[in-house]
Amino acid sequence: MTVEELHVYPYIKDLDYLHKFNIKQLLLKFNEWGFLSILNQSFTFGGKDELIYYKQLDINKYLVFNQYASYSSTLNGFDCRIADFKSMGKVGIDEPFASTVVELNFNIDKDLELIGKYLGGFSIY
Repeated sequence: MTVEELHVYPYIKDLDYLHKFNIKQLLLKFNEWGFLSILNQSFTFGGKDELIYYKQLDINKYLVFNQYASYSSTLNGFDCRIADFKSMGKVGIDEPFASTVVELNFNIDKDLELIGKYLGGFSIY
């Protein structure tokens, strides 16, 4: 088997592998896209002390990904929203004054086009 085939085989056959791979890819992309992260100190998005990744889009508008079930390598994931906060310092601390769900259980392979307009040009891999 080639290196590519070795990667594709578990990707197709093992759903846990696929899930972990997708989470890893999304975490790498947050860094590449210039997202910041903070521990959620409120219960606004998911559970308290789960990570929130966010990027400022406009003066008070943010693209927010909240991680859920981070304690589990197979149940964890991210929900994506557009949220309005009074300031960047309020993300993860206070509730937003407006929030719209972009996609729950965001999957980088199928949902990336939903956030493309907010990030400009990008590639998946």
